[in-house]
Amino acid sequence: MNDESPVAVAAISYSLPETMVIASKLRAYGIEAVVPDWHLLNCNPNLTTALGGLRIWVPQSDLAEALEIIGEAPPDEEKRNGRLSKSRSRHFMAAIAVWLLGLCPPARVRISLHKSARPR
Repeated sequence: MNDESPVAVAAISYSLPETMVIASKLRAYGIEAVVPDWHLLNCNPNLTTALGGLRIWVPQSDLAEALEIIGEAPPDEEKRNGRLSKSRSRHFMAAIAVWLLGLCPPARVRISLHKSARPR
């Protein structure tokens, strides 16, 4: 990408493999796609959410074609305002409930005593 050409975010992903598949697909169609945070998040995948996901940059002139190839529509008003959609907020609340309530079963501990240490 030229330093002078403006870039636009074509997609944001929270999965490293998914990001590379999308970027590779765009490159296969002749669109120059760049993932600026790839190396950082490849080394520290825990930072993916903190940094807002992996952004896929394309030249501004190729944005419409890139969105068509990826199969994403332009963001609607709800997403632009930073609000979570209803399905995403439900998933988020379910994850918080599981974390707070500890719905995961505890690990079983098995203690075996040697014959000489067993009570009679």
